[in-house]
Amino acid sequence: MLKYGRFAVYIVILAIALNFYFRPSPQRPAAPFVTLEKPVTAPSTDIVLPDTQSLAVRREAIQGPFERSPFRLSFEFKSLSDGRSRMIGRSADGMTQLELVGPPEALTGALLKAQMPDDNKLAQVKNLNALVNLARLAAPEWINAEAWVTDNIPTAFQDGRVTTSVEGRRVAMSALANTKTLILTITGPEL
Repeated sequence: MLKYGRFAVYIVILAIALNFYFRPSPQRPAAPFVTLEKPVTAPSTDIVLPDTQSLAVRREAIQGPFERSPFRLSFEFKSLSDGRSRMIGRSADGMTQLELVGPPEALTGALLKAQMPDDNKLAQVKNLNALVNLARLAAPEWINAEAWVTDNIPTAFQDGRVTTSVEGRRVAMSALANTKTLILTITGPEL
């Protein structure tokens, strides 16, 4: 029952965050968004994560939760051109894609592409939850991961990119220009 209670708390937090995010405030205008007629797959972006030190997280610690509900990503192995190991997980609706880079015992980076279409509030909530979960799983000691992600979504859409550092890990959230797609990357310390 504790597991379901925690899930309910996440949903409430996400609903509150989405309410504040999508309600324009007097001091800042609403961020300009492109309204999509129907869900489409994320635009092709060949973002290659740099080769870094370990995140100190095993692949299964992130991949497992994203294979289960509510995300249900299907993963496939696809190595990078430089030979590094990479698992790519995709949602059935094409709204979410997760890349896990590095050996199974010690990932070096993670990248999540999440579409946030105006006409699909369920996809928004699911993908906001995915962004928060990736931050928490890739940096377990980051106590304010949820707040950083939710607070910086408007900044990412407005300015294009926001970054921080957590215990040596580099965290960046960006928005693809002229889309409703957010990209969260978390990489280990530089080599």
